Amino acid sequence: VERRLSHAIADQTWQVLITSGFDQPITLRPGRVREVTAVEAQYGDNPWTPIDEWTLRVGAPACLMATLPPSADGEPLTAVRASFRTGRADVADTPHDLIQAITMLTAHYYEHRQAVAEGRYVAMPAGVETILQSLREVAL
Repeated sequence: VERRLSHAIADQTWQVLITSGFDQPITLRPGRVREVTAVEAQYGDNPWTPIDEWTLRVGAPACLMATLPPSADGEPLTAVRASFRTGRADVADTPHDLIQAITMLTAHYYEHRQAVAEGRYVAMPAGVETILQSLREVAL
């Protein structure tokens, strides 16, 4: 369901690791970023170094641009990682329609569990697809 909606439902912590393209913005997915908890860089095999200078561009998807200082000992930059939180802070704020779609999908796959176990494709019910379409956020 989260993949169909392109956003996290419940509170989650994610981490993005990049090993190339350090001059490009770091795309943070899935969904809206509630908080960036850490941005770190690794030079050579040295421990991770916290990065204090970064900006977050809120949007769909959110992007983070970090100002990466040079290594103190001349080691090359090998990786950058960003940790962030996404999803609803309070699950009680989950729309009723979304809960209904998840319940319907769970019941559907319970009823068709034998087909799934045999490796056959079991399509998502049209009613669930309709509910999820109404909950998708459209980016213009």
